[in-house]
Amino acid sequence: MNALIVAVAAGLLMAGGVYLLTERHPFRRILGFSCMGHAVNVTLFEAGGVQGNPAFIDGTDITTMASPIPQSLVLTAVVIGLALVTLLAVTAFRQEHH
Repeated sequence: MNALIVAVAAGLLMAGGVYLLTERHPFRRILGFSCMGHAVNVTLFEAGGVQGNPAFIDGTDITTMASPIPQSLVLTAVVIGLALVTLLAVTAFRQEHH
């Protein structure tokens, strides 16, 4: 059930992002780009899953630990997306006021 809710949320984020990309205003396009990036991040996070025990807590056996790789990849994507949205916003602001 949780996977269905996350899939619907990711689909709504993607649909909203595509809608905002069709607007003429540059800041709405940037917001649409950001929504699409968040939809991809939510999808990747859900696809990675969280099966297993937390890593490196209370001497957990290494064979039962959850993989931290999906979470680290999503965190990296969020940071890169934030930097890209900031760059796009500054570029759009300078273009409007130039």
